[in-house]
Formats: sequence, C-alpha cells, structure tokens
Amino acid sequence: MPRTSILPGKKFEYNGKVYLIEKCLYDNKVLTQDVTFGGSKTFTRTEIATYLKEGTLRFGVDGKNIKSVGTSQISTAYVVEDFNMVSDINKEIAIARYKIISPLLKLPNRTLMLE
Repeated sequence: MPRTSILPGKKFEYNGKVYLIEKCLYDNKVLTQDVTFGGSKTFTRTEIATYLKEGTLRFGVDGKNIKSVGTSQISTAYVVEDFNMVSDINKEIAIARYKIISPLLKLPNRTLMLE
C-alpha cells in the first residue's frame, strides 16, 4: 500500500463519490466534504486505511503525468509506465524521487558540469 498523508485539501474517491478532507479532528477522525453530492461525512483514519487496503478508496494525485482509472471522477494514477513494475509499497517513493531528478534528466546532454 503506498504511503499517503491524510491532510486537509487532499481529495479521495470512495464508493463513487469524491471527498475533500477539510479537517483532521481529535480521536483519529477526519472531517470531509462530499464534493459530488454535497454535505459532509466523518471518517476515522482506520476506516480510510482499511478502504485504501481493500482498494475501494483511492487518493487523488497531482502533477502532469496523471490519469483517471476506470470510472474515477478524479485523477488517481500516474501515466509514467516505468513505475508499473515497482511494488505498491515503493511506487510513491520512486515517483517522488523521479520528480526530484527529472530536471537533470531534461538537460540536453544529460551530464552535470562541475565548475
């Protein structure tokens, strides 16, 4: 299961609805806004972790190389195909590292010049 931070502003999809995390409350609870139909709903962090493990909940991702998966209403996956062979446990770390080194990979000759 990829490492994910449960923070205000993050979106996730669960049971065909998109939720926006508004606040992290006491007692490991998270207040969310139902973006799809309106209203609010409170989840526990344990529920979110369980649904994520079951595959019924998917967090949205940001960036250029993203796509929707299946009938998802938000972008929940990266397009870069090289990451398909990386295990789910390491995939998010690999993508973060790729984002860090990508400016170096875009250099014309892909070499670093020391001055």
